[in-house]
Amino acid sequence: MSDMPNIVNMTELEWKDEHYSEHYSGWSKRLSPSMDRRQGHIGVVVERLKPKTLSCPFHYHIHEDEFCLILTGKAMLRYGDGQGSAQGGDHTIEVKEGDAISFPRGERIAHQFYNHTDEIVDILMMGENLPYEVCYYPDSDKWLSRSIGKIGKFEETDYWTDEPDPPVVKS
Repeated sequence: MSDMPNIVNMTELEWKDEHYSEHYSGWSKRLSPSMDRRQGHIGVVVERLKPKTLSCPFHYHIHEDEFCLILTGKAMLRYGDGQGSAQGGDHTIEVKEGDAISFPRGERIAHQFYNHTDEIVDILMMGENLPYEVCYYPDSDKWLSRSIGKIGKFEETDYWTDEPDPPVVKS
């Protein structure tokens, strides 16, 4: 570690176990620990994917940009609108060491990485960490709203549904 505040050395950081299920399992190193939601809006992490695992659920961001750099290995990048081939579809391409991938906010292009190999894959991931972010997960049809701290599914309803009648009036 450095004597200078806000400097970390990636080689000196311990890998944190990131096991969510047999399909989402690996390790990570957070390279921007001093930039939490109160002090900054950029998150930088190295994710190490085990063989035959996914990086995260298929998703896209409304307000946040993301950037990924494949540091070691190869992975399959799944990207698209999550609507299947009839509506525009999802695509899968192989990405390899040195490939830099950008996911601009608001494009509604979902993405995830899959380590299809028998080797470890390291991916540098950078993104914003905004308190008002909204994220959509097409495979499960759920939304994340960071401002209210919830992930869930929406049920379409009329604007006036369940409003009190008579209205509540405060004086």
